[in-house]
Amino acid sequence: MNAHSPNWPPEPAPSARSSPLFPAAQKATSQQAASIPAAGLTAIFQNLIKVTHDGEHGFQHAAAQVHDRALRDEFHKYARERRSMASELTQLMNLVGENTAVPSGSATAVFHRTWMSLRTVLSGEPNDQAILDEVERGEEAAEEAFHEVLDPTDLLPEAVRSGIETLAQKVHRAHERVRRLRDSGLYQRPHRGV
Repeated sequence: MNAHSPNWPPEPAPSARSSPLFPAAQKATSQQAASIPAAGLTAIFQNLIKVTHDGEHGFQHAAAQVHDRALRDEFHKYARERRSMASELTQLMNLVGENTAVPSGSATAVFHRTWMSLRTVLSGEPNDQAILDEVERGEEAAEEAFHEVLDPTDLLPEAVRSGIETLAQKVHRAHERVRRLRDSGLYQRPHRGV
């Protein structure tokens, strides 16, 4: 199954989450977490937290670049959602006993935001469509990062898997929305006749 199939992302198991954030993770035992080495689980959390911070910063940057107010507001909304997701991942990581430093973002994302700015400047005029193109690329990468973590179904403890699936659904919905906006044609610059 890939990130573009109609069943992606998978629905979380309903019994795995029984309280506000990730309460089932509170019940996760060290035996459950033993299905993947601790270093591997830490790396998974750190990568997903980095990806969500990248998304937050990317949406903030895009909001500052676009000229359409509704698009700007939507990007700010998704930036807040990603900040919340990073916090949820950190809480989940702590609940299963992975207490390590939390990353803030990646160098690749900094490059992507710089490219977004450069692409806008080089176009010589406001270009919300170019920004949408870049945001969609970032969202595709974020969705793929969550998909890669969830793909080997038997490696993650159920509570961790359920929490990550819930967050993957948020990424998927944001990606689909950005893709629809990008493909809508509403933000295309008018073609100038010669």
